[in-house]
Amino acid sequence: MAHALVAGNLSEDVVAVILLTAPQAAAQLGNLDFEQALALLEAMPSETALLLQPLLVDAARLTMLLLAAHMIIFWLSQDSNVTPPVCLCTFTAATIAKTPPIATGFTSWKVAKSLYIMPLLFAYTPLLTGSVVQTLEVGLYTLLGLYAFTSAVQGWQKVQLNLMWRSLMALCALGLLWPLLREVHLLTALVLIGACVWLDRSTTQN
Repeated sequence: MAHALVAGNLSEDVVAVILLTAPQAAAQLGNLDFEQALALLEAMPSETALLLQPLLVDAARLTMLLLAAHMIIFWLSQDSNVTPPVCLCTFTAATIAKTPPIATGFTSWKVAKSLYIMPLLFAYTPLLTGSVVQTLEVGLYTLLGLYAFTSAVQGWQKVQLNLMWRSLMALCALGLLWPLLREVHLLTALVLIGACVWLDRSTTQN
């Protein structure tokens, strides 16, 4: 919404709503910078901001943003499945595998911490709100990043990983999951694939 105010070309409806709640901003409309637009929106009552939302944001984009917000809440709610002492899925798996329930719960809790990363991707990358190409690209780098993250946390990838390899995996996870330039993601993906090939060959030779 702040970006739309900065861009100008405001409709009469938008101007009318703003003048009703913040008449002192009349002289600034059309010449706002981002910080001023953000301050203007934050000073408005929430009801007024809700009136402006469909006027300033494209309906299709607004729908995708709402979807991302709901997905963040839904995704975080799944943490209860793998976090002791209420991890019903883990306790079920422990019963089937005949392993200690609480120990299995803490292991699943540790391995599943990548679960907290996904909501950040929903909010700060075009994983849900971008084009098909952007979604596929972010999805691919996310899969590789989560693989590297799990390897770093678990310390295992066909062989036990020492501190150097775990640190490399952690850096690869950061480089793939952080919203950076496409070139950085591509370079990090190549490093991760090269590291995996090296570890696989080392394991085969041993």
